[in-house]
Amino acid sequence: MKRLIIFTITLVACAAGFVNNSSAQDPCARYYGKGYCVDYIQQRLGKRPRGNAGTWSPNIDSKTVKPGDVAIFSSPAPWGHVAIVERVIYERNTDKPYQIDISEWNWGRASAKPEEKACAVTQMFGKPTYRTVRVTTVKGYWRP
Repeated sequence: MKRLIIFTITLVACAAGFVNNSSAQDPCARYYGKGYCVDYIQQRLGKRPRGNAGTWSPNIDSKTVKPGDVAIFSSPAPWGHVAIVERVIYERNTDKPYQIDISEWNWGRASAKPEEKACAVTQMFGKPTYRTVRVTTVKGYWRP
């Protein structure tokens, strides 16, 4: 009799939606691993810290940044943003970094589709973009 009761409770729990199905619980799950900035880091470097970019901790400062490092930005909040450093540009006649050339995914105007906008998907989702930014706009750097 005890086995029958336990089996019945299990069926009720599954029917009520308590099964671990990430796409049913998280409407953004279908985008994971496909085009966010953190996905670009994973693809290029083969590893990355866990969590969204806003939770990454810097492990080097701007004085030692070099190509292949990851620039960490605090905006857009609360997700943050990360990009690969492609080139470091120094102040004239010094060894002090002034600007960096970066490459990234998912940086740009938010998608016009409400379901994508709610999941922080931009028009450049999964598409590389390149730009130059001042070192002072970067929250910190992560070196794998």
